Amino acid sequence: MGLRHAATLALVGWYLMYPPIVTGKDRVDSVNNNAPFSEWERGGRIFKSREKCEAFGEREREEAKKPPKQIIGSLQARRLQFLPLMKTMCVRSDDPRLKEK
Repeated sequence: MGLRHAATLALVGWYLMYPPIVTGKDRVDSVNNNAPFSEWERGGRIFKSREKCEAFGEREREEAKKPPKQIIGSLQARRLQFLPLMKTMCVRSDDPRLKEK
């Protein structure tokens, strides 16, 4: 393995991906777990391993089951509201599907 290849592997991480939140005609929000991957949202953090990414996603889902401390209208707050229903996915940062957007 060359130095360039080793450096590339060292930069690869994992993103926790979220399916899109969709607003219906009557303003009832829902999660589209079956949306094409190109529509999924990338979480802001990058993890060193898939295991750490998946563990974070599980902790986040458990935290979202608790009553909210504060309700705010941001995408992050809406995501937290639906997180227990979401099928999150950990994806390598060099996955070609991330470039499809």
